[in-house]
Amino acid sequence: MLSFSFVWFFMWHKIPKTVIVNSPPLLVAFTSLLFLNSKKHKLILNVSDLWPSAGIDLGAIKKGLAFKILLKIEAYNYKKSHLLLGQSEEIITHIKTIVPNAKTLLYRNFPSFQAPLIKNTTPSESKKIRVVYAGLLGVAQGVLKLCKEIDFNPIELHIYGTGAEEDEINNFISKNPHLPITFHGSLKREALHQVLIDFDVTIIPLLHRIYGSVPSKIFEYARLGLPIIYFGGGEGEAIIKCNHLGWTAEAGNYNALNELLNEFKKEDFHVEFKRKIQSVSLKEFDPMLQLKNLSELI
Repeated sequence: MLSFSFVWFFMWHKIPKTVIVNSPPLLVAFTSLLFLNSKKHKLILNVSDLWPSAGIDLGAIKKGLAFKILLKIEAYNYKKSHLLLGQSEEIITHIKTIVPNAKTLLYRNFPSFQAPLIKNTTPSESKKIRVVYAGLLGVAQGVLKLCKEIDFNPIELHIYGTGAEEDEINNFISKNPHLPITFHGSLKREALHQVLIDFDVTIIPLLHRIYGSVPSKIFEYARLGLPIIYFGGGEGEAIIKCNHLGWTAEAGNYNALNELLNEFKKEDFHVEFKRKIQSVSLKEFDPMLQLKNLSELI
């Protein structure tokens, strides 16, 4: 279970006084904390997802002996860390249920790229709303199911990315050529950003609500000034509503999603709305302010 390469590195290299460890991977974090705990280091654990509980939500892990062992490893990781960074409020709350006196900081996954200038553009000739999905084409995202369940009367769907469902999505598109779905493959981040800003709205779906999970795409798309349809529930939904970044539909409720899509008008996606979203992002999702808060705690 322990990585020999980690052990070898710790034995023969000088380790900085302050060490930031990421979790997940749960076992890699455990290895790091185990071997650094006896030394004079300040250990910071950055928790991006709540494993093993997220594994249960995704259906990747079943409750049993292995799950109980992983729970003990999770608790060990929290207890041996001097500072715990959580990428969502739910993560912080969960940590506090295990280690009530833990020193924690909400540290979201804010992007730091140069925000693009949002220009006035000539409206597209298409009367349909141009919806884009960009990201991992995995089981958790449920893009294939989205293609099967979504009402295409008011929209056209564009897909960028790669992942486990890629072949199935391409097969579905080839078998349904009448549907306005275009699969563009994957692009490097900088090129993707240039493409995304020309769409009307993006959609962020999750097949199932995952406790503690807040997709980082929320903050990335907001910085681009791209309106968001959030279809995943939980804390991500609250962020969209609180900051007026777009619209939400109840997670897993495709009827509610289709009702929302049919309410849209092309003029809803005007340039001033996009600029407002970007302005909120630059103010509320400031990576440098987060870094300043972190540096004050270290």
